Amino acid sequence: MKDEAKTKKQPINEPVDLRQQIAKPEKPETRLKRAGAVAEESSEYAGSIIETLRSPFLALDAELKVLSANSSFYDTFKVTPEKTVGFFIYDLGNRQWNIPRLRTLFEGILTKSTRIDDFEVEHDFPLLGYKVMLLNARRIYREEIDTTMILLSIEDITNRKQAEEELKKHLKKGCLAYEIKTKSDFLTSMSHEMRTPLNAVIGFSEILKQGIPGKLNEKQEMYVDEILTGSKHLLNLINDILDISKIEAGSIELNIEKLSVSQAVHEGLNLVKEKAMERNVLLKVELDPGLEFIEADRLRFKQILFNLLTNAVKFSKEDGGLVTVKTRKEGDMAIFSVSDTGIGIRREDMGKLFKEFKQVSSGISRKYGGTGLGLAISKKLVELHGGKIRAESKYGVGSTFTFSLPIEVKKEVSN
Repeated sequence: MKDEAKTKKQPINEPVDLRQQIAKPEKPETRLKRAGAVAEESSEYAGSIIETLRSPFLALDAELKVLSANSSFYDTFKVTPEKTVGFFIYDLGNRQWNIPRLRTLFEGILTKSTRIDDFEVEHDFPLLGYKVMLLNARRIYREEIDTTMILLSIEDITNRKQAEEELKKHLKKGCLAYEIKTKSDFLTSMSHEMRTPLNAVIGFSEILKQGIPGKLNEKQEMYVDEILTGSKHLLNLINDILDISKIEAGSIELNIEKLSVSQAVHEGLNLVKEKAMERNVLLKVELDPGLEFIEADRLRFKQILFNLLTNAVKFSKEDGGLVTVKTRKEGDMAIFSVSDTGIGIRREDMGKLFKEFKQVSSGISRKYGGTGLGLAISKKLVELHGGKIRAESKYGVGSTFTFSLPIEVKKEVSN
């Protein structure tokens, strides 16, 4: 009986009208209204999220019109919501955003990719100045409202890029200084190792030439002369390379003293007198009586003058010529010039002067020899004194090299 009672209390399944469970077709205006509500709700939700971002942020539609932006965008790029939302991105800020590289980004995000990261854009904004921006873009599709959106995050990395460039410069400068010092130390060590045996070769060759161990025959004298010439040339080359290296490393200190201009010039002339006589070159001096003394490093001054005089004699014509040294006072500067009537320099070769290991032509190098270091060293030594050097030449007529040095070295005043 109890079982029958339980059976009677159980609900009886009655027929159900299935038509009540079939949704009625939604009217178009209802669907649009619902989509608009969803879009508005989504926009408000998205707006509340992007407002929390510290970097500038934009939401764009498929036509690249601004749907929303955050406060950081307005603050960074000095625009207002009234001039941003609903505007074509390229028209923002009086078309300040009409940037070719930005167009490249949007072409890629709309046609090729749904995500572009770390896209760097440089632009000089008329009102904001130069900016480097790091962009990250996403293309998303909102199925519920059948809409494509582009989310664009903008990071202003201008200061970071400038800091990186400055760091690179300092590192490069530091590395360069280290390389120069290392090279200078190496050359100093090597030059000592090379000059010691070279000086021995030169010394013994001169003893042989003088006939001290015994008289040499004609062929032996010719061989000794070749040994002497080659050894001296190699020693000069080593000394020149070492000088260049020391100057670059800043390890040359000038020993400034008061020099008699007349005496210093004649000392330089005496160094090339023998070579000038061999080439039938006449040496001439024209001294300004108003320029009696200068303050300079005696050894380096003679080196500058010797390099210029050596070139003037070496590049004289085959039948000889004239080399003239002139001095004059010009304000607080002493002007020295070395002129010759030699072969001259072509106009197209003038730019090669004062550059290391540069000869004005391969023919000159073969015929006259040399390394091209003399003028480069002279320029660096003149500038080390606080002066300048220049050259004038007419091909086939001759050349004039002029350098200036301060008459008095300025003393630093200590506080």
